[in-house]
Amino acid sequence: MAGKDVQFHEAAPVDYEAAFDWYLERSERVAARFAAELDRAITLISEAPSAGRLAFTKLAGSSFSDSRSTSSTGIFPQSSSCSP
Repeated sequence: MAGKDVQFHEAAPVDYEAAFDWYLERSERVAARFAAELDRAITLISEAPSAGRLAFTKLAGSSFSDSRSTSSTGIFPQSSSCSP
């Protein structure tokens, strides 16, 4: 099943690279696991974008119905669409 496009904040690739490099300095195996887990999370979000919103809303006790512009996942602003 093809998932929906996941949009990222324009700073996300920079954050990803910094985190990946941090893990890589410590362990190639852990860096690879970090990258694989992020890929898995993005796949899950693309397949069920509202699932995270519902879980987060229950945990935070708030809703994403405010005036901020967010993607279909409710996590990243819609201003950019780039891959980590």
